[in-house]
Amino acid sequence: MTTEEKIETMRIQILTLRRRMQALMAGGMLVILGAFVSAATHNQSPQINDEILSRKFIVIDAQGNKRAALDEYGLTLTDIKGKNRLAVWLLEGAPDITMLDAEGGIRVKLFTADSGQSFFGMNDSKGASRTVMAVQPDGTAAVEMQDANENRRIGLRVQDSTPSITIYDAKEQGRGQLSMNDKGSPFISVIGANGKSMAGLMINDDETPRFDMRDETGKPRVLLSYLPNGTPFMGFKDSRGNPVWRVP
Repeated sequence: MTTEEKIETMRIQILTLRRRMQALMAGGMLVILGAFVSAATHNQSPQINDEILSRKFIVIDAQGNKRAALDEYGLTLTDIKGKNRLAVWLLEGAPDITMLDAEGGIRVKLFTADSGQSFFGMNDSKGASRTVMAVQPDGTAAVEMQDANENRRIGLRVQDSTPSITIYDAKEQGRGQLSMNDKGSPFISVIGANGKSMAGLMINDDETPRFDMRDETGKPRVLLSYLPNGTPFMGFKDSRGNPVWRVP
């Protein structure tokens, strides 16, 4: 495979990965100095060109190996073995920085989409996306960690100044969450396979702690807390939400 074919293959891989990262939830600067010197005598001044037009530039090392390429897509750097290792491109109108390992696999990616989303992603040695950081157009910041099958397992999010951490099972179903309500009170929720909260630990708005357990429909059935005056409280409810026993 020629260098040009490798670059085109990598470009397609990068576009595919970027679209996959967007489905979940940079810039580069290049300075080219060009000088064409034709020195017949010691006193002759070098010829300086204010503008150079070309479809592509190729840079080689002392052994004649291609090490860098600049074309209409951007800049690509290659290691001594001919493997593409770094790309700074403008793909589909969006800036993109991609880092690759010695085998040519994409490992690190940074780009900004036309939608206003900014992404930073890291892949494992098999090419699976494992960590994605993003800022959504509405300002929501998110970090997601995925398993080897690219299933979301941990999510950290800050939305409208409200932070939350969610733990997911192998089916990407949220099973536990640590968060805060809009008044700043923290709570922990344990979630069943049906997506309903089954147990919760929280601080009420009056700063008293509370622990409750719920049935499969999400209705509270057992409540353990204490009153603002410091008196402990325990209560049980039926499936309709009616109290059946309490102390005091």
